[in-house]
Amino acid sequence: MPVEKGEQEIKKNKGVFDLRLIIVAVAIIVLAAGIAYVVAKMVINPRGALEDTSNQVISKTIGPIYELEEFTVNLAESNGRRFVKTSMILVTSSSSLRKELDEKRPLIRDRIIMILGEKRITDIENAAGKEVLKQEIISNINPLLSGGEIQEIYFVSFIFN
Repeated sequence: MPVEKGEQEIKKNKGVFDLRLIIVAVAIIVLAAGIAYVVAKMVINPRGALEDTSNQVISKTIGPIYELEEFTVNLAESNGRRFVKTSMILVTSSSSLRKELDEKRPLIRDRIIMILGEKRITDIENAAGKEVLKQEIISNINPLLSGGEIQEIYFVSFIFN
């Protein structure tokens, strides 16, 4: 009988040991998940893991705007196989410039078409190229205007093929 008493004691200790092992394993898993969450938040948002920027509004005031119709122009050195299709908004220095822009719309569109037609795909395929294009358009249109100037251009759409 002393053997049976020893076996019961071993079985009792084994049950307690299994329970402790399960509790420790669950605690380690929860701790690892918490650490992984914090690390992931820091990687995604390195300036502040707890900072929520989704509701912030970036405010930039712009002057009076003038919208031009869509342009579709064949690109240079493409034999008519490649083209750019774009729409843009001109930001003007004064709202009184609208009448002058309306009167000179054909001349302005012609200048923009000529500038676009001189571009190759490599000239406009990246952001830096588009910025250069904006400045080139501004510098070619402003001399045509007497009642103000174009301050900025925003591309509303920009597709090339």
